[in-house]
Amino acid sequence: MLKKFFAILLVSAAFGCADKPAQLPSADIANRNAMMLGRVDIIVSDRDRAEATKKTLGEIAALGQAYRDAQLKRREALAKMDVPRDQFEAAAREVFAEEHKMRREYFVKYVDLQMKFRESVTLEEFTKLQEVN
Repeated sequence: MLKKFFAILLVSAAFGCADKPAQLPSADIANRNAMMLGRVDIIVSDRDRAEATKKTLGEIAALGQAYRDAQLKRREALAKMDVPRDQFEAAAREVFAEEHKMRREYFVKYVDLQMKFRESVTLEEFTKLQEVN
């Protein structure tokens, strides 16, 4: 019964509000980075910058995986939460607030890494790397 309530609450939270917070595009990170990583050595002319670019893309991929792992852990904790029914809403709100905070922290890290990536390549190299996706 509690799991069914949680599922309804989760679906309502996902579709019930018009203003959704910024999302870390974790599902796409691995795909984009895999495509770019395989072409960095071909597109980036300077070896040192190519290595720095590959390192940054690896950090972005690792961040995406860490985000997905943390998100899954929080959702599992919510599903296993054993609180009295009258306290469930407050406990669920606390978990959602923690997840929102985590999402914002990961998003800031993601943007920082994206800026680092963009600074490590020229505009022409960046454009070429984006075209392969």
